Amino acid sequence: MSKETFIKEIAPYAQKIQKEFKILPSVVIAQACLKSGYGTSSLANQGKNIFGTKGDFKGESVNIQTMEYVNGMPVQVWNKFRKYPTWE
Repeated sequence: MSKETFIKEIAPYAQKIQKEFKILPSVVIAQACLKSGYGTSSLANQGKNIFGTKGDFKGESVNIQTMEYVNGMPVQVWNKFRKYPTWE
């Protein structure tokens, strides 16, 4: 997916967020692009999760290997992240 396509797909949702939470769509879109690599990350592809939210959503999740810091040392661990049905 191109960067432009990703932005066009999530823009309507960012506009909804502005109406409900008063957060500028540009800020939401920029954060989504940064965290998900414009929708190309494993988490975005497998779980439509563009903000890296851990846990589950309505019982749905994906397990992704991530780097965490334990006592100041980097450690690779598997984490459960929310899996969403759509970008919204």
